[in-house]
Amino acid sequence: MRLPKFKLSKLQKILLLLPMIAIIGLVASAWFIGGMLYSPVQQKLGVPNIAYAYQNVRLKSKSGSDLRGWMYPVDKKAPVVALFHGVRSNRKSMLSRAKFLIRAGFNVLLIDLQAHGESTGEFIGFGVIESWDVKAAITYLRKRYPHNRIGAIGVSLGAAACLLGDKPVEVDALVLEAVYPNIHDAIKNRLEIKFGKVGRVLSPLLTMQLKPRLGISADSLRPEQAIKGFRGALLMIAGSNDRHTPTYESQRIYKNAHEPKTLWVVKGAAHMDYLRYSGAVYQSRILKFFRQYLVKKVVVN
Repeated sequence: MRLPKFKLSKLQKILLLLPMIAIIGLVASAWFIGGMLYSPVQQKLGVPNIAYAYQNVRLKSKSGSDLRGWMYPVDKKAPVVALFHGVRSNRKSMLSRAKFLIRAGFNVLLIDLQAHGESTGEFIGFGVIESWDVKAAITYLRKRYPHNRIGAIGVSLGAAACLLGDKPVEVDALVLEAVYPNIHDAIKNRLEIKFGKVGRVLSPLLTMQLKPRLGISADSLRPEQAIKGFRGALLMIAGSNDRHTPTYESQRIYKNAHEPKTLWVVKGAAHMDYLRYSGAVYQSRILKFFRQYLVKKVVVN
């Protein structure tokens, strides 16, 4: 028995192809967005715009990058604070923090993480590659100030870099600002902000690119787990209106941290520069924290 032949119209053929075209479009869009997310953002920075004496610093990182930075030596016996900037930024964005820390008597180091500013690097590693840069900076400070206590401030990418890698950064006191819990939530949140519900579909298409394009596994990008290995004093800062890293995600990370620890949720703040938003309150909290855990107390008999 012969089955009847059905001839599809041109419109029907187009309609049958539409799902395939949509899938190809989604994959192509995800590939393009992925390339934008990890592409380097290097630029010449010139001289810092704060009126304190500084030294140019050049470090070699196990990330394979040559790192550039500025060192502000204030007092050989004073504590030191290293500053690590956010994603697609550079050390200049941390100068406002450096300024009030220097004024308070701290030595300060600022570096460009790999693939940012004047540091070399082929792609952004979402914190796990940059963790080598953080360790290179702290190693440099340990050699230069062998008897001094050391603190650090990490913002967004810089915060993740302080936690990820083979182990968290070894400092006496650490400030983490707007750190993401894991790469899955980080990408999903950002895509939903930009594309709405479509972002949920694109999210797994981006995380799938990590291994083939960057050689990074999603499991290596989990600050919420890595924080369990940090043993110094911790101050976590989050914004109550942050859609990139909602407060409940920050609380989840904080729960896994060891004491002594403090969580400061900045009321009304989004995913932004908390110093610029809170001004004197931010300065006061940071200085109080570092003075408590970095400045050695003199015992009077």
